[in-house]
Amino acid sequence: CARPRQQAPLCGVCRDGAYFDDTNEQCVECLEYELPPRIVFVICLVTILLACVVAYTFFSKRVSQFAEKALENAKNGDVVEFESQIQEEIESQIQEEIESQIQEE
Repeated sequence: CARPRQQAPLCGVCRDGAYFDDTNEQCVECLEYELPPRIVFVICLVTILLACVVAYTFFSKRVSQFAEKALENAKNGDVVEFESQIQEEIESQIQEEIESQIQEE
């Protein structure tokens, strides 16, 4: 073939590591493509912001539900039940933390 990046019958197929550019009508060597640092930064920033919004939404609902139950129990004089709810919540958080650490290993 007259062009170094072509092969096959009638030089109609590009060799490995090259692609056919319709504009120039020839095989062009593939170069490694890298995202510009600004784009990577924006993607990371958006991901972090979305994670914060999801976490805030999730935890604010849990906290408000817990607070409503606590107030209801306090109004009814169920202090013992309130203490047991706090203990259960603490134990579940500890269990979740242990499970996440086990998964990381």
